Amino acid sequence: MNRMKLFLLIMIFSCPVIGFSQAAGNFFYNQKASGSARLESDYTGGIYQTEAYYNNNAGYYTDKSAIDSVMELSVSVMMNQRPDAWVMILGLTQVGESMEDTHEKINDRISKLQTNLGSDFSSDDYYIDFISQSPIFGMEVEKKLFSKNYVEVPIGFEVKKNVHILFKSLEIADEIIMKAAGNEIYDIIKVQPIVEDKTAIYDRLREECIDLLNKKKGNLEALGMVLSPLFNALDEKIYCTYPINQYKDYLSYLDHTRQRLRGDERLVSSASGVNLFYDKRSDATFDKVINPLLHGPVLQFTMDMRLSYTMKRIED
Repeated sequence: MNRMKLFLLIMIFSCPVIGFSQAAGNFFYNQKASGSARLESDYTGGIYQTEAYYNNNAGYYTDKSAIDSVMELSVSVMMNQRPDAWVMILGLTQVGESMEDTHEKINDRISKLQTNLGSDFSSDDYYIDFISQSPIFGMEVEKKLFSKNYVEVPIGFEVKKNVHILFKSLEIADEIIMKAAGNEIYDIIKVQPIVEDKTAIYDRLREECIDLLNKKKGNLEALGMVLSPLFNALDEKIYCTYPINQYKDYLSYLDHTRQRLRGDERLVSSASGVNLFYDKRSDATFDKVINPLLHGPVLQFTMDMRLSYTMKRIED
């Protein structure tokens, strides 16, 4: 166990709620160490990003002289949403003298964890993911008459497996961590939040955006503006920001210049003042925020909607 894993283990068991809430585990630190700018992408591109254009008669106007200008109305809405469930991924490594013995030992640790967690979990809440198995080599002296050689020989085997655990209450997270440690399972790889019905969330955001656009349009008409476009277009974009993307590190304030409280006191500085905190995505640029009072790590769903009017040129 290297120093980083030892630090993680101490942090997790000294502050289990904080360690869990980042929904990252060791994966977060590994990505930070590798210099990755984004640990997990927002819902963008391909499946998750939608760019829908609804054009009315746009192709029938080829005469550019008939077009005067383009006016756009845009709105942005955010919804803070707590997950419906989480999946915690635990990593196990086991060594043994034979392949059968190694598999038996690692399966026994997993079975004991399931037994200790009890009836709160069903068989459907677990998924055992086999990762790898490999021989372990050692050096053996091969003696000859006038010389000796060192050769590699297999002395054992190593097996790696991951356990995926589905749970629906944050109160259970500490129990999983403690029961896992009791079975010599210390590596918390990742905690993935899950929302069951994203469609309903985006439907709600779409309704709010349409309502806001209609209000802005009504305000323009109340000011005497006449909207008589040749055609119009509607553009919407959706995103989801995971909590793991919003964790930032900061340097704790340590005043090394303070005076001793007692004459014989020795000043001992902390080994590391670097900590993490959850920095929720700012809602300053959004027209409306749904569930603004939710605190702590949450999923943040957003929708941007833009309505473009291509105006008809009015002849003198």
